[in-house]
Amino acid sequence: MLGAQSVEVTGFPLVVAVADGLGGHACGDVASGIALAWLATRTAGHGALTETVLVEILQSIHSDLVELAGKSYKFRGMGTTIAGLALRPGEAIAFNVGDSRVYRGEADFLQMLSIDDRLAGERGFGEAAAEHTTSNLLLQCLGARQDSAAPIPHVKTLPLGAADTFLLCTDGVSDFISLDDIETCMRDPAGRCVMALVEAALAAGAPDNFSIIEVRASDSVTKTVHE
Repeated sequence: MLGAQSVEVTGFPLVVAVADGLGGHACGDVASGIALAWLATRTAGHGALTETVLVEILQSIHSDLVELAGKSYKFRGMGTTIAGLALRPGEAIAFNVGDSRVYRGEADFLQMLSIDDRLAGERGFGEAAAEHTTSNLLLQCLGARQDSAAPIPHVKTLPLGAADTFLLCTDGVSDFISLDDIETCMRDPAGRCVMALVEAALAAGAPDNFSIIEVRASDSVTKTVHE
C-alpha cells in the first residue's frame, strides 16, 4: 500500500507495532505477518501488560515461529524483527527485537527508545547505505534458526503524556533517512509526517518494503500508518 491511513483509537490497553521479515530468508513476509497477528491476539484485552508479560509474549512468538518453520521446508529459517508500544493510562512500554525502531518526540527532536540488535557498524543513508553490509547482520530476531537461544527483548517503561508523539519504523526508513531528516519530517507543517517520510525514503532509494506508524496521544490515541 502506498499512502497513509489515520485511525482514532480510544480505550486501553492499546498495542501498536511494526515488523520486518528477514530479507533473503524464506517467507520473511509470512513471519512478520504472523508475528503481528499473534502479538495482537496475545495482548488483546490483557489488563496487565507489564514488561515481564511483553517479554514472555514475544519469546512465545519466537518459539512458535521456530516450531512452525520446523514443520515445513518452505518456512525453514523464516524470521522477523518487531518494534512497538504498549499504551496504558499514563504509561507506555516500548519494546523491540531486531533493528526496527521506536522513537519518542521530544520538542522538535526524537529520542530513540529501542535498541538495535545489529552488529556494530555504520548505518548509511541513501546510496551509501548499500556499502555498509556489516551493519545489516542481526544479533537476534523472532524466529529464524532452530538452534538459536530465545531472544531477550528490549523493553522500556515511560510515562505517557496527553500530547506525546511516537514514531515506529522498520529499517527501510532508518537506514535511508538520517535522524535530522526524520525530525524534519516530524515537523511537517501540514501534519503529513508519515507521507513526508514515505516520500523521503523513496527519494533516497530505499529498496526495501517499509512500515511507519506515527502515534499521537491525546484523550484518545490517533495513529497514522504506512506499510
